[in-house]
Amino acid sequence: MRKLDSGLLNQPVVAAQVALAYAVMSDWPLEPLQVVVLHGLSEGMYASGDLFRYTARVQSICPVAVVGGDGRTTGGTVPQASWIGFEAVVQKLLQAGVDRQSIIELDPTTNSKEEAVAIVKMAKERGFSRVGSVSVAYHGGRMFPYMVAAMKELGYWLDYRMLPPARTDWWLPMVASQGAGTTNSIEATLLDAVKIERHIEQGFAASFPEVFYYLEHRAEIVRTQVWDYPNT
Repeated sequence: MRKLDSGLLNQPVVAAQVALAYAVMSDWPLEPLQVVVLHGLSEGMYASGDLFRYTARVQSICPVAVVGGDGRTTGGTVPQASWIGFEAVVQKLLQAGVDRQSIIELDPTTNSKEEAVAIVKMAKERGFSRVGSVSVAYHGGRMFPYMVAAMKELGYWLDYRMLPPARTDWWLPMVASQGAGTTNSIEATLLDAVKIERHIEQGFAASFPEVFYYLEHRAEIVRTQVWDYPNT
């Protein structure tokens, strides 16, 4: 039996990371969504939250958008370690009962930052204002900083929500990125917490204060399409 790497457990993260995780996991929309997004994940991540069947249940009320591309540009070619590609995801969704006509193909992307831009671009082009992300729970801590940055970049503000499954097998063994051993969703969460803070420092994602400002004032920001975050 393998235990978690103590080095990962001892990595410091800012308190805002924890607060954001709590906030977005209890943030279910009050109004019906206009589209849900199934993110590009490894096979293990999809399996840990049974995300294809979960998407089929959520999708019964709106279309589902999936990242475009063949998978090789979004993580390499190591089996199970990289995203399986748009067509493979579509087949999985069809098997789960999703109607093919309801599936929207997003622009191909190579990382979460580009994925956020593709989501906002799709919503802007189609006139959607209420968008939800179907993904494993920890993904919310990553996507909100990227989504706020993307909305700022494109000048289009969405009512954006995370829609994690009710249950995730956090300990399900899966192939690590590019086949470097095995991992699980808990280890991926620990690594991701450190990475998103680094990306915020590098300016690739919105700051935690900006994200919390968005969450607090989301309805007004979406209604007016004005980002009036105080810079002082």
